[in-house]
Amino acid sequence: MANEVSKKVSALPAALVSKIAEGIGRSQIGAGAGGYGQTLLRLVGGNWLFGQGNDKVQEGSSWLANITTLKHGDCTWHESQLVDEFMVEMWADARPLPGTHATGATPKAQASVELKCMNGEDAGMQVLYKTSSLGGTNAMHDLKEAVKRRVDEHGAEFPYLFPVLQLGSTSYPNKRYGGTTYNPVLERVGWADINGELEGDEGTPAVAEPTPPKPSKPSLKAVPDTEAPATGQRRRPQRA
Repeated sequence: MANEVSKKVSALPAALVSKIAEGIGRSQIGAGAGGYGQTLLRLVGGNWLFGQGNDKVQEGSSWLANITTLKHGDCTWHESQLVDEFMVEMWADARPLPGTHATGATPKAQASVELKCMNGEDAGMQVLYKTSSLGGTNAMHDLKEAVKRRVDEHGAEFPYLFPVLQLGSTSYPNKRYGGTTYNPVLERVGWADINGELEGDEGTPAVAEPTPPKPSKPSLKAVPDTEAPATGQRRRPQRA
């Protein structure tokens, strides 16, 4: 992960935190493919999946959001292909949305952040969550605003500025296109420092281990709330 969360450092430079918070305040993104070699996290049919094998995220696992990797920008998809993309760090200004692409496709605002799993069977897994869906950008807007409020309340030198998330979803019948639309839920369950040490009464309370999933056959037939189509789900290989 860029600016890897696991790297042992005392705290983020206050100047960097201030730049991030200032950029969040200016960002206009509000209420997959293209990962450049990174493992992508996607919400498909109500299931959180990552990697080319569409491995399913363990229910109840906790993920550390690396605020130094927050980005915003735009992307354009045409016939399930990414035909244009522009992303910059949160403290830099995103470009105005460009006009209609040569393919006839309309550009959409996009936001991204890198996450690291803190516990369970995916502990240590690092992924990129990048979204241009309405539900996804709304969830990212809420996440960014929570970080900005945290910085405003505690100051740029406060160590516990990294949100700890659990991944969920909501759904509703899509009357316009048919099927079901799924929206991501990035539930904040705590805060941690850059090393993943949790804020608490004694400094480092344990994050509850996720409950082992019951055997099931998840269906990916519902309309996905994602930009890139999913492939067939494969069994996750055993981890050493």
